[in-house]
Amino acid sequence: MAMLFAVGLAVLDMRTSRLDDARRSTSDLGRVLAEQSTRSFHAVDLVLQDTADRLQSTAPGSAEAFGARMASEDVHILLRERLRSLPQAEAISVVDRQGRVMNHTRSWPARPVVVSDRDYFENLRDNDSDAAFFSTSVRNRVSGLWTMYVGRRMNDAAGQFAGLATGALSVSYIEDFFGAVAVRPGGSVTLIRTTGQVLASYPHDEAGIGAPIPADAAWDDALQQGSGTYLSASEPDGLRRIVSVHRLGDMPLAVRVSLTEHAALTGWRQQAFGIMAGAMFAAVCLAVLLRLVVRQFDTLRLSRADLSQRNGELEQVRLRLESQAIDLAQTADALGASERREAENADTLQTTLENIDQGLMMVDSEHRVAVYNQRVLEMLELPSDLMKGRPRFDDVLAHQWQKNEFSTANQGVVGFVRSGGLVDEPHVYERTRPNGRVIEIRSRPLNGGGLVRTYTDVTERKAADARIRFIAHHDGLTMLANRVVLQDHLDQAVAACAASGHGLALLYIDLDRFKPINDTHGHAVGDQLLIEVASRMRGMVREEDLVARMGGDEFAIVQTAVGQPGSAASLAQRLIERMAEPFLFNGMRLTIGLSIGIGVYPTSGTVAAELRRNADIALYRAKESGRNTFQFFDAEMDRRQQARFQMEQDLRDAVAVNAFHLMYQPIWDVAADAVVGFETLLRWNHPIRGPVGPEEFVALAEANGLIVPLGSWVMETACAEASTWPEHLHLAVNLSPLQIRQGNLTDEVVGILKRTGLAAGRLELEVTEGVLLEDSGQVLQTMYSLQALGVSITLDDFGTGHASLSYLRRFPFDKIKIDKSFIRNLQEDPQSVAIVEAVLLLSRRLGLNVVAEGVETSAQLDRLRELRCPLVQGFFKGRPMLAEAARAFFRPAAV
Repeated sequence: MAMLFAVGLAVLDMRTSRLDDARRSTSDLGRVLAEQSTRSFHAVDLVLQDTADRLQSTAPGSAEAFGARMASEDVHILLRERLRSLPQAEAISVVDRQGRVMNHTRSWPARPVVVSDRDYFENLRDNDSDAAFFSTSVRNRVSGLWTMYVGRRMNDAAGQFAGLATGALSVSYIEDFFGAVAVRPGGSVTLIRTTGQVLASYPHDEAGIGAPIPADAAWDDALQQGSGTYLSASEPDGLRRIVSVHRLGDMPLAVRVSLTEHAALTGWRQQAFGIMAGAMFAAVCLAVLLRLVVRQFDTLRLSRADLSQRNGELEQVRLRLESQAIDLAQTADALGASERREAENADTLQTTLENIDQGLMMVDSEHRVAVYNQRVLEMLELPSDLMKGRPRFDDVLAHQWQKNEFSTANQGVVGFVRSGGLVDEPHVYERTRPNGRVIEIRSRPLNGGGLVRTYTDVTERKAADARIRFIAHHDGLTMLANRVVLQDHLDQAVAACAASGHGLALLYIDLDRFKPINDTHGHAVGDQLLIEVASRMRGMVREEDLVARMGGDEFAIVQTAVGQPGSAASLAQRLIERMAEPFLFNGMRLTIGLSIGIGVYPTSGTVAAELRRNADIALYRAKESGRNTFQFFDAEMDRRQQARFQMEQDLRDAVAVNAFHLMYQPIWDVAADAVVGFETLLRWNHPIRGPVGPEEFVALAEANGLIVPLGSWVMETACAEASTWPEHLHLAVNLSPLQIRQGNLTDEVVGILKRTGLAAGRLELEVTEGVLLEDSGQVLQTMYSLQALGVSITLDDFGTGHASLSYLRRFPFDKIKIDKSFIRNLQEDPQSVAIVEAVLLLSRRLGLNVVAEGVETSAQLDRLRELRCPLVQGFFKGRPMLAEAARAFFRPAAV
């Protein structure tokens, strides 16, 4: 009976244990995922907050200037730098107050996308809140993939809504992370807004994205308490589930991990069925056996009654005694059979116990092991000789103590073992055996004394937990260290170098030409390429060096305790050469290059943050130098960067106080020897440096977006001036590529012409090939709409760029300007003459007018007259002049 009681307790304990395991593992998984997700989302929010603060602190006064600032190349560089720290983010962008994406990490200038209908835009526009907003998951309008957004509001100098800084997180990235933690069959992980909308789930549920979860009071309680694990019976599929909910800090997000009760008890049901079947069989056999014994004793009772009725006859006594002897013999046989059947039943129960996945041991009130199975011998490696008979439980513990089984246990367990194992015993604990297996031990006391103990191998569960921790610190694709590990490692390495006097180098690495490969051949090929790149990098560094993937096609290497900067230069060159070797995938030969920026301790910085910043500056310089090269950070780099920042600030101040003025250079008709128009030229008198040439500040204004408000001022001021000129004179105004890409240039020109009264036919807008390189449909549409107004379009600096002839065919030009580099050598260089002749011939065939720039001598003018060049411009015919001088210049000709 003790054995039956032990089996019953074991079955119940196994079920409880399995459900407790499921609750605990579900809760542990949810906790780990919530912690990692909280860190991940918090990092995105911090970057967006820093980006928004930086843009707001340097924002110009007007909305237009702020929008131009958002669209600048400097902001694009800033966003890309911020994205490097966020491997979990797909992109960062800034959006203006109308909901237009003004800048984006994917490309610069940003593609024209409007997000004014998105929930994050509407919420942040209508609520002046310092908190981040986490959107529902929506289809990305560029990639078409499910994406969720984190947004931060930006205000202008007046405190009014100016736009957003947003981070895009791919839903598939989140789901892949959830899937990487080896979710059990019947399990799922869901990222949910606290309002109930599903943002991401693993396994992926296409129909479930954006849908609300079922209403559940336990869900509400868990959110209020921050976390909770409960049994839910209100699931859409009707299945009972163990659910663990963990809120992500103070964010309106939660991780919900669930496991069906059916899946949690799958193994238990199989074992319980075997045990109960064996127990029922044993019970039936015992019942039959008892029935036979009772029947025999009934027969003896009847025999004694018959004997009392015939006590007068000796023969009857003899016969009854003889019959009684026979009955006793039969009873003895029956009892023997009963013992044999009981032994058979014991064998059946023991066989059942051997099929339990857990180890089982029952200790009776005398501290002896009354029941155990083979599984416990295997798990604890107990010798069979030790377990013969009914060994004392403290002898079993003493044997394990001698084998150092408890060396990794806590002190409470050690004390429990030393005390004999039955005093102050922990109810549940884990210990790691010398062979590395992790065993969970559960004990339940018996009413009459003793206990039932189960042993469960939880090694795989522990391994899954370790994998979660690994994923939190490594890139899921390449298995390289991620940015978190890189930052920690660099901090420690810098501290070690400061103590030892050794040097280190930080290499920031970008893959050149990766994006075209990824776009052309697909993400699968792109991923394989990244994996192979990571493998090559690992093979080229020492074991003590760290290789990390920072996200996208960006990597980093920390090289320590070597002679610097020579070792870093050698490694960088070897990396470039190794990566230049073709990558072979499915018959394709793919080639890439590397741009590498290097910061060296201590010359490039004495703290980790400074090293990271300077390595990034060096990387930017490497890209500017033509790519597929490496650059060390040096003080001159920093000086140039600081000078650039100072010039940018001075430029902003100049725009704010309108410290610019315009000059006008005449354009001459060669045949008539008369002025036919003027080109507008922008000039800046710096308060300290004096006159600053346009070659210094125009490119900077283009990069930081100030060219948009500045260009608008130039056009309006020049048009107002030209409206006072004779009607036969034209006005040429240079356009920035950024102005054209803004998308509202036509409306702006219409407004300026209306306000100034200048006829559209008198305005010429000059563009360079830089505007056309993108070959954007929006650029082409803008040019056609301007031409439809009557405005002329001129291609400036013709012949100095790329594929100019194809531009003449595709874009609606009215005039081209031959670059001064061809005019300068017109007398000495036959090739220049040939080029000018070809351009003039081509223009006549295409019906285009031509202006030759940079005419500085009479000989150049005479040669152009011979070549039948219709228009010229240059110092020989007129230097740039102020408006008053220009009016005096053309007035006599107009009389």
